[in-house]
Amino acid sequence: MTEVENFNQPWIVLDAAATMINLGTLVVFILIACIIFGLWIFIVWYLVRHATTFFQSFTTNRSQSNELRLDTRVGCPDGICYLQMFEMRHKDRILARLGYFPMIIAIASVPKSFRRKIKGRLEFIGDGVAHFEQSIGEELVWDIVEGLVGRNLWVGSSELRKVSSMPPEGYRYLELFLPEWRNMILQLFGPNPLLQAVADAHASYRTQFFGVLWQKETDKYSLEMELNMDVWEQLGRCEIGPEARIN
Repeated sequence: MTEVENFNQPWIVLDAAATMINLGTLVVFILIACIIFGLWIFIVWYLVRHATTFFQSFTTNRSQSNELRLDTRVGCPDGICYLQMFEMRHKDRILARLGYFPMIIAIASVPKSFRRKIKGRLEFIGDGVAHFEQSIGEELVWDIVEGLVGRNLWVGSSELRKVSSMPPEGYRYLELFLPEWRNMILQLFGPNPLLQAVADAHASYRTQFFGVLWQKETDKYSLEMELNMDVWEQLGRCEIGPEARIN
């Protein structure tokens, strides 16, 4: 080996070592860049996903709020679907207090200690009646209820709360029956049933109801509280047409 070759050999070793260091640094930088890029992609995906969910929920809540009112009755189809919004151990107390088809304002008046943290949809059916359906994809139903309450000034109306537990149009006839049988009666008859079907219901299902059965128009009857008459006795005396219905 010549003197020139001996002189150049250390520099070759140093260049190789430097090249290895540069390659290692480059690999580290590439790994860091991949991690940062992956995190950025994840953050963007997370924000887009939750922004979409929030927008859908916001739109849903707005549409529900636009349809629902504090005097909207909740309970369709059996009159008691709203009980899912409360702790089951309080079901009997809540039903005794609110009855069938209570207004949203009456539901909102129940203390928070009785409520469940439950997600779902209050869907407006029509004719002043709404249905509650549990769904994990929706917002907390109590947020919807409290949002309605917060936008109205007549929350404290004692008159409204007094009538809030009365069944809506088409379901008033349920007041002729004992509370424990109303769910079954409703499933059998539905809204606006034939008057003869109601009159034929077994006596063990009935409750004493004092008022009056008015014939508003041909084949259309309605329960009213105007007179102190035994409606079941009135039904037994009147002639009922085959198409007569009661609300």
